[in-house]
Amino acid sequence: MTTMTLSEKRQVVLPAELCRQVALSPGARVQVSLAPDGADILIRPAAAPGKKPASALFDRARHRGAPIAIDRLQELVYAPVWLPSIPDSSSSPVERACGLP
Repeated sequence: MTTMTLSEKRQVVLPAELCRQVALSPGARVQVSLAPDGADILIRPAAAPGKKPASALFDRARHRGAPIAIDRLQELVYAPVWLPSIPDSSSSPVERACGLP
């Protein structure tokens, strides 16, 4: 939980990470309401729920290992299907290319 200070104009600044998670950008409209129990203030995006831009996914994917060139990734997409009978079957071709165990 993040603690914020209410300004003289009763304004608060929402943390950037929180805004990214719910796809709020500067100028976005929000709905503000009192929780049913009256103890909390709820802030919700005014846009239709469930529709988030792809940018909301940024910073969620984690990559371990060296960067992989786009050409190499495209080759992996069209690589033959991995079968357990292939030697070194402990990992798939994509996992091996990414340096994953």
